[in-house]
Amino acid sequence: MKHKLLPLLVAGLTAGIAGPAVAAAPTVYGKVNVTLHKFDLERVNGNGVKFDHADNWELESNASRIGIKGDFDITDNLKAIYKLEYEVTVDGDDDTFSQRNIYGGFQGNFGTLIAGKHDTPLKLAQGDVDRFNDLAIADIKNIMVGENRQSNIVMYSTPSIGGFGATVAFMPGEETVDAAGQKVENDGIADAVSAAITYSNDLVYLALAHDKDVDTYDATRVVADFNLGAFTIGGMYQTAEHGSDAAALKDISDPLKQFGGSFEEQDAYLLSGVWKMNDKWSLKAQYGYSESTPLVAGWGDAEATLYAVGLDYKLGKNAKVFAYYANLEAEGDYDIAFNSTSTDDSTFAIGYELKF
Repeated sequence: MKHKLLPLLVAGLTAGIAGPAVAAAPTVYGKVNVTLHKFDLERVNGNGVKFDHADNWELESNASRIGIKGDFDITDNLKAIYKLEYEVTVDGDDDTFSQRNIYGGFQGNFGTLIAGKHDTPLKLAQGDVDRFNDLAIADIKNIMVGENRQSNIVMYSTPSIGGFGATVAFMPGEETVDAAGQKVENDGIADAVSAAITYSNDLVYLALAHDKDVDTYDATRVVADFNLGAFTIGGMYQTAEHGSDAAALKDISDPLKQFGGSFEEQDAYLLSGVWKMNDKWSLKAQYGYSESTPLVAGWGDAEATLYAVGLDYKLGKNAKVFAYYANLEAEGDYDIAFNSTSTDDSTFAIGYELKF
């Protein structure tokens, strides 16, 4: 008798609750991007001597991912939103899954508020100006800082008003400790801040963004991208300097202070373009340069020069094959005892991308 009454009781309680519709089923999405590379890489050893690091063929997975996202109506003007996105190493060389943008939040007429792990507003401000985003050697992260995806981030984005929008984010430091085990005074609600203002229409995309104490650096980024019909031309300028959190410095692990090293300041720029030759073929290219002043006294500035050219062929709405060539040259003092040393890295690759 009790078993028969329980379903009736549950049904009666449910019917008495005035609430929104049940959440829609989550959306599963993702991207597979795989390239076959011919690499030619150089490095500098502990004595300041340059040597061939790699001259081989490799299969690479380029930020391939799978995710689940969805929303739940709370009221007519407010909904809860969520996203769980993970990078998948299609080539099998690394861990199968690693976190990308993962968050929960709310969205309504007021805009969007999320909390979790996410690209910073400064990183997002690049838009599509990096034509070779996520690709080995060609990605702008190899010549400039600021490409950060931060944990413990709270981020608010306004709705678009006449093409204008703004995004601001803060990150509490959560009382971390340095390498020596000493407490770092990062116990505030906003130990790091990132913000961006954007404007876009059918012809132009503009952005101004700033990071404060994000990944130990302050950075300001200006972006412009112009749609000229078959041609799209863009550029980005960024200036950055070491922030106030001296105890959170990165280790200086690279002789040229460029790829993983620490610096006092950095100036960088990028020029890029795409020519859509027809509905199928697109030719793209970009050139970037940065100059970094190391924190180590007596070390000279490090310069990095990047250029890349590529050709895409569209197979359908969500798929393409492509090929590209990229070259990255870095030059700078190894230390006080050695003269200027340079490395020259390059790759040719053919690849395939499918979005679903």
